[in-house]
Amino acid sequence: MGEELYLTMSHDPQIRMLLLAANPSDEEANRAASEQQAIQDAIREEGKKDRFNLRLITEVYLDRFAETLAAEQPHVVHFSGHGTEDDYLLFVRKDAETSHPVSLATLQMVFQTLIEQLHVPIQLVVLNACFSIDIARALSRWVPFTVGMKGKIPVSAAIAFGVGLYRGIAMGKSIHEAVEFGKLKIAMRAESLPYKDEPELCVQPGADSGVRLLDWVAEAEQLAESSIEPIGMSLTELVAQIRKMGLATMKLTGGIEKVLQSGSTDTKLTLSSEDRKALRQLLSEMNILSASQRSIPGTIRGYVEARTEERWQTVKWLIKDIHDALQRVLEQFHASAWMFTIEEPEIVQMVTVMFQQRCLVLDGLIARPAPRKSDDLKALSEIADIYQELIDQLQSHRRSLTDLLMRSSQ
Repeated sequence: MGEELYLTMSHDPQIRMLLLAANPSDEEANRAASEQQAIQDAIREEGKKDRFNLRLITEVYLDRFAETLAAEQPHVVHFSGHGTEDDYLLFVRKDAETSHPVSLATLQMVFQTLIEQLHVPIQLVVLNACFSIDIARALSRWVPFTVGMKGKIPVSAAIAFGVGLYRGIAMGKSIHEAVEFGKLKIAMRAESLPYKDEPELCVQPGADSGVRLLDWVAEAEQLAESSIEPIGMSLTELVAQIRKMGLATMKLTGGIEKVLQSGSTDTKLTLSSEDRKALRQLLSEMNILSASQRSIPGTIRGYVEARTEERWQTVKWLIKDIHDALQRVLEQFHASAWMFTIEEPEIVQMVTVMFQQRCLVLDGLIARPAPRKSDDLKALSEIADIYQELIDQLQSHRRSLTDLLMRSSQ
């Protein structure tokens, strides 16, 4: 769900900016609108609005976060919201007006996959949220420039910093200078002066904070356009990623089964009618996912033999169905997640990260043209074999849930 603020034609490459706002309340929604408008005005006043493509996402859900960044391909990611002292960012919990804490480890996993495997061209991440500096420092391992807040910062100071930062970038200032300009905007407000040193710029080893983002993006876009090789993972890399996801699925299957067995022997699981309904819905979505995945090995092998464009389109349509089914399973898993956290509180986060990675890998397959090289065809055959193993693992998930549902009904 995004509102396109600028979509203009320009001979110069545009900086794609994605503003993410976590707004579980009307008050927070107003903050996001105010911040977006102030940044928009600052860029316009510098006469550079044709150099920026600015999009606002007003509700950040964890289960769509990675897919949104992969689809938008932003150069700048700006998070407007709240952080906690124990290194969580607060996203929006789907279908509920409450916050969803997202850990530093999850954010690291998402950005590492996006940048290293899917080659999303993120150059700058701004975490305009309290206590976000540790997350910013961690993400600088993969992102050239990140900005976080060392402690608490009022909304007015956070907005002032964002305005100064992007005005500086639009003026052609370097990354370092733009951050300092943002801090100056905080200091110019009497009530915000004590917070002028809260923002901190983190620089990836080897990156130069003296570069101008406008120039850097232009050069990167020209280089990408002149490249013959498509941007994204090779099929060999995709094989490695899918195999890795298969191992993770096997590990998590065992972990979930252990939790469920413990819940039935050591403690009496008492489930309400709503809990049982959530489990039945999860089983239903897993059945749909299983049906889609049962077809993928044969469909891929059919393309490897025939090598026609029509067969490849069939593969891509089926992969899209699996992608959508994975999303629905994840949503239903969250609806019954408390049952899996009895003894392993981290299992929900682990499953969420695993499913997000699998969705990203599927996005990489969908984006590819029909493979023709012998190495690529060999890699496709390996993917078909791996998916056959994944089908068996999913069956194990379903059996465990079925047993749990039967025990809870007795």
